[in-house]
Amino acid sequence: MGSDTINEIWRESYYVQPGIERMKIYKRGWEEADKCKDYNNQIEFRIEYMQDACFYDDVMEIYIVMPELLKLHDEYMAEYGENPYTGSVMWNYKWILGNAMDFYQITEEQFEAFTADFKNRCLQYGFSLRTYYEYCFMFYKFSNWEKADYSYKMFMKCNRDRLSDCIACERDVEIDYLLAVGDIEKALLRAKPLLNRNMTCAEVPEITYGKFLRYYNFQIADGNNEVIEIANEYSDKIRNSITRKKIAQEYQGDVLLNYSLTNPTKGLTYYKRNWGFFEKNRNPVQKFYFAVGVIRLFKNMNDKSIYKMKLPSNHPLYQEGNEYEISTVQKYYDNYAIDMAKKLDYRNKNTYYMDVYKRYVEV
Repeated sequence: MGSDTINEIWRESYYVQPGIERMKIYKRGWEEADKCKDYNNQIEFRIEYMQDACFYDDVMEIYIVMPELLKLHDEYMAEYGENPYTGSVMWNYKWILGNAMDFYQITEEQFEAFTADFKNRCLQYGFSLRTYYEYCFMFYKFSNWEKADYSYKMFMKCNRDRLSDCIACERDVEIDYLLAVGDIEKALLRAKPLLNRNMTCAEVPEITYGKFLRYYNFQIADGNNEVIEIANEYSDKIRNSITRKKIAQEYQGDVLLNYSLTNPTKGLTYYKRNWGFFEKNRNPVQKFYFAVGVIRLFKNMNDKSIYKMKLPSNHPLYQEGNEYEISTVQKYYDNYAIDMAKKLDYRNKNTYYMDVYKRYVEV
């Protein structure tokens, strides 16, 4: 009976779009599989659930489900001596590591516990430590540059294997490092096959555009107007990717920041079309950059106390008369940006995000 029900749940999932509704089906599937101790489906439903959570809904869900998945994997391994799902489980584990830096809820101690376990499993299952060092770099580049620099260099030394990201994604990591150390010339040189689209994947070079846009936005905020045209080109590319391909959504705040620095009229239009991104998103860093973009946008209207604009009735600041106090709009986003900057900086033990806030807002 359980097998028939599980098969029916799988069939049901095939006709539902990725996202929260399909996740509910997957959860129902693993609950049914749990009842009859069906290891295969206990694991498979959780793997699929985590993929939808990571790419289509709420990444925080993966931190809830991963411990269950690891426990089932290990039980399976203990009973049968091997596990055909090891590669898939380890791939899902990468998402745990690769998203941690954006969530203040994941402490450094928790991240280090994850990475220690991940490293041990890599050694146990015969994987290279290349991926381990890659994600250590991604986390520590915001909190401990000495660790980040060491991790990146070890990442480059270790051999690729089936757990490695694709070559386009790994080149994107290289660009990330070069931009972090301020070597824009080498970053552009190494990015050439990505920017020419000779080396691509599902997300690259779109997310690479985002990294360059963030770099150039910083330059403009610091008074370097010579890079405005270059930044605008990257902004246009990301906006098109977001609209047409639903890729690089995480850089919506950077697009808004670009407009707030270079073309406030376009920025206001972009904000009115995309305010929902902020309200629905649960990623603190992505929301932080969007909030800072809104704050900077409305700072350009300091000569007014009231601004007339049409916002939909479900906007949290909606007013029937379509007139908005600039200070009210700013305060709404300012409260969030400062709160997130403090929480992220507390986790990272530095002032990185508050410095970003000041760079754009306190001018």
